[in-house]
Amino acid sequence: GMNSFGMDISSLTIDPHDVNGNTVYVTVEGAPEQTANVRVVYRSTDGGADWQTLESNLPLSPANSLAIDPLDANTIYLATDAGVFSTRQISNCANMRGNCWSAYGTGLPGAPVIQLSAASTTASLNVLAAATYGRGVWQIPLWTAGTQLTNADVSPTSLTFPTQASGVASAAETVTVTNTGGIALAVTAIVANGDFSETDNCLGSSVGSGGTCTIQVAFTPTQAGSRTGQLAINANVPGGQLSVSLDGTGTGPAAVTLSPATVSFGQVAVGTTSSSLQVTLQNAESEAVPVTSVTVSAPFVLTGNACGSSLAANSDCQLLMEFAPTVAGSATGTLTVVDAAGTQTVEISGNGAAPPTDTLSPASLTFPGTIVGQTSAPQTVSLTNSGGMPLTSIALGTSGAFQLSSNCTTQLAGSSSCSIGVVFDPTVVGMQTGVLTISDLVRTQTVALSGTGLLPPQISVDPSSLNFAAQQVGVASSPSVLTISNTGGAPMANVGFQITGQSAASFGAGDTTCGALLNNGSGCTVRVIFTPTTAGGAAATLTISSSTLGVKAVQVPLSGGGQATGINVSPPQMSFTVATIGQPSAAQTVTVTNTSTLIANGLSLAVNAPFSLGQNTCGSTLAAGAGCSVGLIYTPTANGVSAGAFTVASSLNTATVLLSGIAGAAVSAQLQPALLTFPTTGVGSTSGAQTVTFTNPGPIALENLALNVSSGFQLASTTCTTSLAIGASCTAGVAFAPGSAGEQIGNLTITSSGMAAPAQAGLSGMGFDFTATLSGSSNQTVSSGQTASFTLVLATIGGSSGTFTF
Repeated sequence: GMNSFGMDISSLTIDPHDVNGNTVYVTVEGAPEQTANVRVVYRSTDGGADWQTLESNLPLSPANSLAIDPLDANTIYLATDAGVFSTRQISNCANMRGNCWSAYGTGLPGAPVIQLSAASTTASLNVLAAATYGRGVWQIPLWTAGTQLTNADVSPTSLTFPTQASGVASAAETVTVTNTGGIALAVTAIVANGDFSETDNCLGSSVGSGGTCTIQVAFTPTQAGSRTGQLAINANVPGGQLSVSLDGTGTGPAAVTLSPATVSFGQVAVGTTSSSLQVTLQNAESEAVPVTSVTVSAPFVLTGNACGSSLAANSDCQLLMEFAPTVAGSATGTLTVVDAAGTQTVEISGNGAAPPTDTLSPASLTFPGTIVGQTSAPQTVSLTNSGGMPLTSIALGTSGAFQLSSNCTTQLAGSSSCSIGVVFDPTVVGMQTGVLTISDLVRTQTVALSGTGLLPPQISVDPSSLNFAAQQVGVASSPSVLTISNTGGAPMANVGFQITGQSAASFGAGDTTCGALLNNGSGCTVRVIFTPTTAGGAAATLTISSSTLGVKAVQVPLSGGGQATGINVSPPQMSFTVATIGQPSAAQTVTVTNTSTLIANGLSLAVNAPFSLGQNTCGSTLAAGAGCSVGLIYTPTANGVSAGAFTVASSLNTATVLLSGIAGAAVSAQLQPALLTFPTTGVGSTSGAQTVTFTNPGPIALENLALNVSSGFQLASTTCTTSLAIGASCTAGVAFAPGSAGEQIGNLTITSSGMAAPAQAGLSGMGFDFTATLSGSSNQTVSSGQTASFTLVLATIGGSSGTFTF
């Protein structure tokens, strides 16, 4: 019995698609468990006289609310304490061993869903709203969201059949469906209930604006008396359904009957012959009945007759028919049996469809120049089936540096098209060609693909450094001009300038001819001005960069000397090189002069380690116009670059000499290129290797050399050993092997006991992965000659995108 455990009824929903109001759903606020067979959702199609349970594969959870899709009576949404579940074929849910229900959407909080509401077809947002217990209201698009609506009429709106013997099918009567709207009418379901049945050429077809399709309705009374029913036509119309009322009167059973009353062959290609369908002739008399004739109207053919000239008492026989259309379009006919009991007929229908075609446009694709390691914008090829039959067994593939970005499914309906997206992903510089291959049931075709791989843009600067002449403190120098060139193979955007360092305030980047875009092979200029803020040396770095991805910034050293009326130093900057730690350099001399007319009192000298003072001729004062000298020595304590300053302070002013020292190999050991960008690579796969060159410019040979790569990347090959001579180079091949989806960044790191700091090359790549889940039922029953569709949902992981063979 319904709700046999007496649980609370949580909701009662009448299906608006059923104009008679006989279809009703009930949910039960009960907790199913293994020992108590509590049912939580029921359906009745006869106004509550009989009930079906619909649990199927639902979780053991109370049901709180139910909503019916406004466009599809077969699509149901159910609110439970375990979330929202849905089905596209509610009738299948009566099978307790089936797999009917599936979780709908993601992202709901872990709270019971207590109420559902489906927006009407006329709402601006076709969403399902879900109210949770204490966690707010959430929404998600309905299964049918985005379905475009049209208008349609049925004629007639009611059918009344003449008196008919029980168990005998009447002659079919026609209902015409006319699309009165502006877009195609898609009929998703047709149901005739009661003692009525139907065949049609509407279901699964696309009826254009102004077009029609027909439904053949037959009356087969199950008992004597008045019989009523309804023909329900579900389609993309306001309200989701059209209906026709049906009635007729049954009398006593006939002696000789044909069943079924109607036969539909569905869609069959023109010039071919369908498989056979069977009709049964039954004699309920106690005596044999002579059979006078059995005929079938064209284009239908009688292919089997087991009835002969007489049908024995209380027996039946089989008749077989086939459909052999010669022209496209709907076809109707009649199977007529004349016997001693009278004339029996079966209405036959079918749809002749032109064979599928597979036209491609365009015949070739040419991609614009694309930087190696980057992906072009997609271009599309259209595949068109202008026939009436589906084009099946569609398979796609690409060769060369080309990938599919969007795909047709394996089947293309008649009179429709689909788009195939292709992107260019060059791995080498220069012209590259490939082929898009499209195979289907008809033939295999190709589309020629071509594109040019470009070197990435690259900044080149001339001169590579700027050294300004001595300049009076606070007075701007004449500008020096730097020329910036793009020596790569593609344009770069937004060339910018930034000055950093201890004397950044003494330098400025002024007028520039570099605009928003610097084409490959072109150049522009920037003017740099030196305005010293103090006496002595000034040093900074001008960094030139671009907003284009992958362009390596270039640094230009800036230097100059400031002069004041008072204490001055010469030279304003000094550099030292020592190969061995702890070994003092030869002394270099700084000359200190007083260019003023006053005595410089309180003269003091200071230098910071690892620099030190050597020979010193300067005292505590320095007369006007006089000079003295100081020796400076560099004694490194570690490999690398050291920076310091020698400062002369006095009663007049302070002057500074900037000092730099290089010990060992320093940081001048280089990796080229400094950045490797790998193409999108599937998780579990390994990309092709890219090569990095490591160079030791000296001043010492490198020992104890070691190479390491970050997780997600692999050292594919190397010519580097544990040592590298001065001026020598070696190479390393690096591959991308992502362990997870999403963008991944790492480094190739080379270390040595003779290097001040590790040398690094940046590594980046996008790991690609996806999930595949089935939406809706995983099994269907398919009649001969018909098709079933399953929805496979593919979702990428980690923001990645790519192409794959599934």
